[in-house]
Amino acid sequence: MLLPFSRLFTARFCAVIACATLSLGAMPGHSDPAPTDEALLWSYEQSIYAGRAAGSLSFYVDHADADYAGWPPQFAAPIGRDQLVAGSKLQAGRSGEKIELHKDLIRFADQGRVALVFYTTHRTMRSDGTAVDESYENIHVWLRRGKDWQIVGGMSRPVPKDRSKLAAPMPAPAQVEKH
Repeated sequence: MLLPFSRLFTARFCAVIACATLSLGAMPGHSDPAPTDEALLWSYEQSIYAGRAAGSLSFYVDHADADYAGWPPQFAAPIGRDQLVAGSKLQAGRSGEKIELHKDLIRFADQGRVALVFYTTHRTMRSDGTAVDESYENIHVWLRRGKDWQIVGGMSRPVPKDRSKLAAPMPAPAQVEKH
């Protein structure tokens, strides 16, 4: 059971993502994503993890929107930008993490103003030198702010050990039986 604060924060996290996706439709003057936006966002994701390996979360913090909400896998509830900033101070100088990224999907919405970046990470060493074999599925939601991009939300979960126990994807509308 979530504590009242956690429930409120979870509701805020969902509201931020929904508002970012839905309310931007009324903003004029933006075009579809440029062909280079996918490459740029993927390089941003890689920069976040390169920074982590070097003992810095500054790239992440610098690209986190003021209304950022993210849910790291080790936390019971989402965190805000303030907690991200505090975590970056704890991370400072803790270099040596070894992690690989695999891009799963980048999808644009709202005429290129919103980007969803899905990727998988595989960590083989923590920043304290501990050897591990950890894999996570991740998502970041990015918003175009002028000519640059800001992260408004994100979430990670451990890669399930047994995917056969997960629900199958929903069928396409044409495949749904009519009763």
